[in-house]
Amino acid sequence: MNFPYNNLIKVLLMAIPLLTLTSCNKNKQTGANSLLWKVSKDGKESYIFGTVHLPSKQFEKIPAEVSDAIKSTDICLNEIEPDEKNQLEIAKGMRLSDEKNLNDIIGTDRFSKLAKIVTNYTPPISQNYLNRVKIWAALLFISYPKKGYDLSMDILLYQHAVMLGKRTEGLETATQQLSALESFTTEEQIQILDDAIAEAENGYPTVSKIIKAYVSQNLDEMVSLFSDKEKDLPEQLKEKYLNKMLIERNLIFKDSILKYTNEGSVFAAVGAGHIIGDGNLLQLLENEGFVVEPVEFKFPGQNDLSDIQGLNFLNLDKF
Repeated sequence: MNFPYNNLIKVLLMAIPLLTLTSCNKNKQTGANSLLWKVSKDGKESYIFGTVHLPSKQFEKIPAEVSDAIKSTDICLNEIEPDEKNQLEIAKGMRLSDEKNLNDIIGTDRFSKLAKIVTNYTPPISQNYLNRVKIWAALLFISYPKKGYDLSMDILLYQHAVMLGKRTEGLETATQQLSALESFTTEEQIQILDDAIAEAENGYPTVSKIIKAYVSQNLDEMVSLFSDKEKDLPEQLKEKYLNKMLIERNLIFKDSILKYTNEGSVFAAVGAGHIIGDGNLLQLLENEGFVVEPVEFKFPGQNDLSDIQGLNFLNLDKF
């Protein structure tokens, strides 16, 4: 099975159970709970939007305020440009060398648990395919339940920008993303994998809560969920993850936004983890002279979360 590229990298920050945001607080610029921010400098208005790298039918309709922000800008930025070149590089980077297999690396017990999870997805991922990928790729496979649709907010925003005829670019390259993922040792990845397996076997309770918190734009709750989920992991690993996956990438994103705002106004979609906490992207832009302001909006159904589709995930506790 060819696992879709869109499911591979973009789910990382919001779906891997580690998500080490223990030092994060609600955005310190205004104390506002908003996922959409206007960033202005030299009379030019751009926008930063915090996404969640998880698919849900709740995201089938882009809020009007977010759509208007895209329409008003010249360049639309995702974390990575989903073109053929990047897809091929990611596909190549996730595979083990021919002499290795995942079962031998993580052990038969873990591999069996993984196989039970992914073969229950729609569509299923075969054990043979699973056995040929690296640990971090397997981690991403099980980071949320696959139900036959891939409507992550990132992809919907990208498709909307293309439909509007907008120029699209990436905030970072596939090589940069792969470098961050490869920076973790085998032992560290296995520690994170064990936590992800437990989340999946319990029916993805934290993923469900994250989507609810995201749709209600409750950034404090999101921080709390992330912090609770990773509390049993070693402090050194938490710190490393925070640096490699958030802080260092925030700097890359900031530099890219500075580059593209010299060419026009931008709409940048980044994982919501990048707009909260110390050293977040909004703070970095403010330090560069941008005026940062929250933009109020609501997701469809935000006031009635009981009706949100896509939250009642597969119950996998019968394994």
